[in-house]
Amino acid sequence: MFLRRIFKGIPDVGPWVSVAELIAAVLTIAAILVGLNVVPNPFVRVASGTISGTVTDFATGKPVPESTVQIIDNASRMMVCESIPDANGNFTETVKPGAYTVKAVCDGYKPAAKSVSVLEDKRRVVRLAIKQRTEAEAQTDAPQPSTVPTTKIVTVPVAVKAENPSGAARSSQSAPQTPASSSSTSRQALAQEQYRLAKSYFEQGKLQEAEDACNAAVKYDPTDGKFWASLIRINLQRDNIAAAKDYATEGKRKVKVNKDVFQSAVLEIPE
Repeated sequence: MFLRRIFKGIPDVGPWVSVAELIAAVLTIAAILVGLNVVPNPFVRVASGTISGTVTDFATGKPVPESTVQIIDNASRMMVCESIPDANGNFTETVKPGAYTVKAVCDGYKPAAKSVSVLEDKRRVVRLAIKQRTEAEAQTDAPQPSTVPTTKIVTVPVAVKAENPSGAARSSQSAPQTPASSSSTSRQALAQEQYRLAKSYFEQGKLQEAEDACNAAVKYDPTDGKFWASLIRINLQRDNIAAAKDYATEGKRKVKVNKDVFQSAVLEIPE
């Protein structure tokens, strides 16, 4: 053994040589594991930040300790950790610097989510207020299968009277008739379908997918204020104030229905 070579010429110290050799072997193995990135290097500091906050009932303001807080990496769309709030609804998690979506879920409540950017050695505080879900909302907000409605053309036989040369009326062969085009109705139906899909994505914390679905909805029907309101609120969740203002400006020119819903979202944009 190499330590015995070191101790050559030194009086035999009995079992202490074996202990020293054992310690050296452990340190050697540890160094190999660190070099292979199997275990973290205890002497290298890992950059991190903190996300903390509270989960409360939207109506009462009381803590909801039975909820679960999910922290999702915005870049990978993967959940990096889950946190269970304490009796006061407080939670704290340490994460790497980056952009995250913090989402609170609980049985009987609508999910609530906010986007945050975590910096090194900084703490971001997130307050999530979740609303109780009524039975009607549970049925309405359930994800719906994505279907594309089609316009069915129906031929209706119509008896046409004509005069024969002798002046007697006769019935001609039934002529097919096509109903008036319902393209505007179809576009509204497509818009509503995309809006339902956007709501489902939003509840899952998929903010980019929710924004894409809302953009599809306004392409089908740019007059509905609730589509523009959703686009504004999605970008407010992502702390993208500039995009929210752009949607507000464009929506003001096009909204004709649900103007109160749209105006309510516009008022949420910070100055």
